Amino acid sequence: MSGRSHPHGFATLIAIVLLAVVSGALVVLARRVSYEVSRTRTTAEDAQLRQLLMAGARRAVAKSAVWGNSPVAATWQMHLPEPLASAGASVSLDLAPTPEGTVKVRIEARVEPRQALQTLDFKHVNGMWYAAGAHLGP
Repeated sequence: MSGRSHPHGFATLIAIVLLAVVSGALVVLARRVSYEVSRTRTTAEDAQLRQLLMAGARRAVAKSAVWGNSPVAATWQMHLPEPLASAGASVSLDLAPTPEGTVKVRIEARVEPRQALQTLDFKHVNGMWYAAGAHLGP
């Protein structure tokens, strides 16, 4: 009996090591899947925020037709379709005349819990307001 080796102990050790490796791989895989789900959700929210900012910009350009020569400061909310509104989406616009005779319209789009901001600069030329610039952020 002293000349025989005991392969059962070695096989048990290999099985335990393999279980540890597989468990570790499963943890890594689960984290990767979780990251991809989160990234996909963020990408979808970013796309929705961009669409809402574009809708706000179109609304600001449309409203500029009735501002007249001296627009006054105003704030308004865009009406959104029910699926967006019930999901926590909103778009608000703040119109602010400047001392230089231009108008800044700040657009805030929200898809809870995230938000995006855009500011449009309007100039009055030949009796009409024209969007002269835009920038993202506050």
